[in-house]
Amino acid sequence: MPRLGGGPSPVASPRSPHPESTYLTSIAIAAAAFALAAVYSSFFEWALHRFIMHSARFLRYPHRAHQLEHHAIFRADATYFLTRGLHEESAEKHLTFAWWNAPLLIALHGPILAGLYLLAGAWAAGGAVAAMVSYYGLYEYLHYCMHVPRGRRLERTRFFRFVQAHHRLHHVYYHKNLNVVLPIADFLLGSRVGGQEELFDKLESARLRRLERAGHREPHGPRASRAPRTSPVAWPTV
Repeated sequence: MPRLGGGPSPVASPRSPHPESTYLTSIAIAAAAFALAAVYSSFFEWALHRFIMHSARFLRYPHRAHQLEHHAIFRADATYFLTRGLHEESAEKHLTFAWWNAPLLIALHGPILAGLYLLAGAWAAGGAVAAMVSYYGLYEYLHYCMHVPRGRRLERTRFFRFVQAHHRLHHVYYHKNLNVVLPIADFLLGSRVGGQEELFDKLESARLRRLERAGHREPHGPRASRAPRTSPVAWPTV
């Protein structure tokens, strides 16, 4: 039927993709971006930890807050765990970053995320942002749980026991085991060390000997250097 007003009939437009197929493609793009950004975050964490938090060459504040304060308060002996009698009440604030660190780190990635948005679209950029935010949140939570054990369900998982031992050795070797969340970079860059569980008891025995020579005694034996396995009642925490 001719159009009102004359003129040729409109040409039929090509059939558009099925909406469900388009949605699944977008989800796949976001998932791939999330996975790649998580791997990237492992290397970013490694570099930030190695060259910023354990070096005063570029910035003084993160080096002071992390190596000079956090590592001085929480060593690899019994003081690794936040414990009444071993730490002051103010020690807990040295377990997490300042509130402004998260938005600052995300903002630093603004140009990269903008480029990803232009090249691969909003789903890819959104997946990358979700991975970075999740990685940062996991870092803060896992790190806190490592130093403040309370018999959480998470603490009984094989993954947590692995990253716990991994991180505690970092408190012995500052330039080793730099990853807290995903030690991908540690494995690939050769900074991973493992085992040495007996080392923690030796460090605790050395700490107690130093206290005895200084005229101080504590009701903690060598076993106090080990992480609590079940109830936090047996391991007093703040």
